[in-house]
Amino acid sequence: MALSFLTQLAYTTYEYDYPSSTLTPEESAAATGISAAIIIFSLVFALVLYVFMAVCLMKIFAKAGRTDTWAAWVPFYNMWVLFEIAGRPGWWALLGLIPFVGGILLLVVQIIAFID
Repeated sequence: MALSFLTQLAYTTYEYDYPSSTLTPEESAAATGISAAIIIFSLVFALVLYVFMAVCLMKIFAKAGRTDTWAAWVPFYNMWVLFEIAGRPGWWALLGLIPFVGGILLLVVQIIAFID
């Protein structure tokens, strides 16, 4: 008796009438618009931050007597030059490439270089 009950339970199909989304089309469109606005704002903010950092590094390179101020616009190479100006090994710029902990390591050595 118990086996036939379990067999019957296994072959029973269940149908649900629940909607896949609780949002109306207008709410879904609004959520998509807000998400797109947040992404665009983040990208513009990152671009402005990158330009500000590059301009600041150009000023630092010029004050240090470097003629290759264009290096401030090249990722990783700009940190390599900054570490050389600070008297630190340039390969520290490559620490940012280490998975998981590279960002933290690069932040720490950047702080050390900025202090130097």
